[in-house]
Amino acid sequence: MIKLSKLCSTCGDMFNGNSLPCQRDILKNAGYRLHQTSPTHFRAAALQKCFICSQNWAKVPEPYRLRWEKEEDNTRNDVDFMRYRFVRNTHETVTETVTEPTEFLALEILWNNMDPLKSWSTFYHLVPTQRLEITAVDDQLIASFRSDQTFSGSSFLNHGSSTSSLRSLQLIKEWCSDCEKNHDAYRMKSTDDVPTRLIEIGTTEWRLCHTAKEACTERVKFVALSYRWPKVPSIRLLKSTEPIFRRGQQIFALPQLFQDAMEVAVYLGVRYIWLGALCIIQDSLDDWSYESARMTNVYANSYCTIAAAASADPNDSLFKERSPEDILSGIAECNTTQGNVPVIGTFAILERDSWHREFEASVLQLRGWCFQERILAPRTIHFATPQLLWECDAILQNETFRNKFPYPRLAPTIRASSIRQSDQNESGILASGIAFKEWANIVESYSRCALTEANDKLVAISGLASLYHKRTNDTYFAGIWQYNLLDYLLWMSAP
Repeated sequence: MIKLSKLCSTCGDMFNGNSLPCQRDILKNAGYRLHQTSPTHFRAAALQKCFICSQNWAKVPEPYRLRWEKEEDNTRNDVDFMRYRFVRNTHETVTETVTEPTEFLALEILWNNMDPLKSWSTFYHLVPTQRLEITAVDDQLIASFRSDQTFSGSSFLNHGSSTSSLRSLQLIKEWCSDCEKNHDAYRMKSTDDVPTRLIEIGTTEWRLCHTAKEACTERVKFVALSYRWPKVPSIRLLKSTEPIFRRGQQIFALPQLFQDAMEVAVYLGVRYIWLGALCIIQDSLDDWSYESARMTNVYANSYCTIAAAASADPNDSLFKERSPEDILSGIAECNTTQGNVPVIGTFAILERDSWHREFEASVLQLRGWCFQERILAPRTIHFATPQLLWECDAILQNETFRNKFPYPRLAPTIRASSIRQSDQNESGILASGIAFKEWANIVESYSRCALTEANDKLVAISGLASLYHKRTNDTYFAGIWQYNLLDYLLWMSAP
């Protein structure tokens, strides 16, 4: 049985339809009803760990929180201080049986800072934990529910206090296995496009392997690490250290991040890992130029990419401590009405920007090289804070919704799916134009990224360009394709 979240009496009334309408006509006519009536009540509910109020209190800008806490008269009621309404997506139909979880209902909560001209809002999507059926009874639409294993209690299990917990590692293995078996685009294929060098992971030692010299003719199963480089690396591959690394070194002497990434690889049953600092000769301009242009062979051909989304540098651990409660979805019983539709059942409470907030908090999000690495990868496991995020072209998942993130359009991501998944030939891809629309989104997002070396701007996206060239055979001009060259040249500077 799913455990319900702790709610204050006001939020309980909200989900049970017992709240009063707002006093101001403009709000009342828009369907808003009263929530907390003052900052004091708001703060008290947050301190009592009400799931809804504590989340919203944390989002109030600090100056206003401090002001409310100090004011002696903040117990006074402010007309419509906090208000809410349930809204339904207009593009969804509720006149037929719904066989998959849909955006049937959303909750909007607004509050102000005693100034009617300034307010904030939080949107929640209510995910049915059971299948939803709409039936007509006496000219009324009635919502009823049937058991649905997709959003059963297993989706809301307690989690370990670290992303290194056995439960988290087991979940990663399940995600990879499911993707490999069920997502056709990612089944292992025989290819000679293996990286020039890989790190072989032993029990206590690691060893640098030169794949061509060691006759790796079949595809080698390896993972790749995407991480933020330090200004001064503590270990790196040099001309002088290559012979030493090929003989083998102790794993415990590596930076913590590299050790942790190897631990994850071994748990996934993978013997090899690609680490930029140890697989590219750092004091050889020729080797760096050659390898940086072959990033497609690294990340696009990896079994998966481990993204150190919360690690400041290689000395920082891949794994992060957390409170298991921080990643549990809110669960509430709902017995209210939306329009003329009674809504009754158990819902998971999903904050609309939850994925975006955790994803954008990544230290890699605005790093130019890491941007390309994520898009090239067939699968990416983001070791974020406070939970793991899974990303591939077919599905998004996290530890909160381990089977499937309910509303992927709430988690916009940039992918190269049209190139990886398309069965069309070159002329078909060109004719559709989809790939180049996708490229435009990639370049727009990439332009917001930072690079330590400004001269890397074209090099750091060259792997993606190579991938698109192989599938389209179009001519590439420094970020622009011949297919729509004139469109790309239509630009203007901001005033």
